[in-house]
Amino acid sequence: MAYRRGGGPYYVDLRPPGYGYRVGPFSTRSGNKAIALAMDATIRELASTGRHEARDALREDRINLPDLHAAKVNGKLHALTREVADAPLVEAVRDFLCAHYDARYKTAMERVLQIAPAGARVSWLGDPFNVSRLVRRYRELGLSGSTERREMASVRLLLRERLGKAAAAEVMQDVRLRPHGPERTRWLTQNEIGRLRDQAGDWWIIIGFAIATGLRRGEVLSLLVKDIDFRAGTVVVPAGKSVKARRVVPLGGQILSSLKTWVAEEALKEAGGLFGSITTHTLRLAWQSIRSAAGLDDVRFHDLRHTYAVHCAKAGMPLGELQQRLGHATITMTMRYAVYQPPVASVHYDRAL
Repeated sequence: MAYRRGGGPYYVDLRPPGYGYRVGPFSTRSGNKAIALAMDATIRELASTGRHEARDALREDRINLPDLHAAKVNGKLHALTREVADAPLVEAVRDFLCAHYDARYKTAMERVLQIAPAGARVSWLGDPFNVSRLVRRYRELGLSGSTERREMASVRLLLRERLGKAAAAEVMQDVRLRPHGPERTRWLTQNEIGRLRDQAGDWWIIIGFAIATGLRRGEVLSLLVKDIDFRAGTVVVPAGKSVKARRVVPLGGQILSSLKTWVAEEALKEAGGLFGSITTHTLRLAWQSIRSAAGLDDVRFHDLRHTYAVHCAKAGMPLGELQQRLGHATITMTMRYAVYQPPVASVHYDRAL
């Protein structure tokens, strides 16, 4: 470290780079003593509040202690540490995912680490040429323009947090992204649903639930037992991508009775997870195996949500109600299903699946 402390409350030994002096236990230089004690208090406060990036920068001599203390006093500590925080890229990605846990961010960060050389630091990502290499990788993989723009938004957020808003904007202004492509809508017919059911086995409880409710994968896995009202036949979605994603979705038919049996057999507690400890990774592996066995390799888990929406629209559900059930932020997002609506609306759309 750039400082040492020992002996007692009046013994401070500070030797920061470019600003070396020592205040001993019997010094009469009260001015230096007060400054030294104030700097020591700054270090201790940073350690207790979890500002490890500032402490690490000080340890590695990327910030000297007087400048760090002055920035702390003047409320500019965040700006100063951000300027010099050129941490290893692997560590920056890890911290980013801890602060912004989301499967989409995880995929984007994995691609960044695949492209970056071993031992790269955050400044490597601050080079527009390297960011452009990442964009070219999206096109080599045949990913859509929507995926490219969505994941690059994650990269932009990482740059803003590590390098600052102005630096991130400067990097991204030279990166050319493709426009959003047409949204892919793949939905399952009743025959295909039957093929999935035949291959799903015990996994049908979660796959059938997703088809019967139209919930997103993250919403399904985050549900608690208490979110299911078995008496009213509804599922309460407590959180989601937007305010409108918090909603109540009707739940009936065979899937409701199957859930009752599931909860009883698994002895799940009311405050526990509805599907136990199933993780996104575990579900992804199971889904890939099931869809391959059913001959539906082109079907994503998210297409179960499209299946719910299309069958409801084909049964005549008004788009306004469909928007509410899907938790779409705007009606524009729901309009893609308008082409599946019959000329005359039906009041029996809850029997569609």
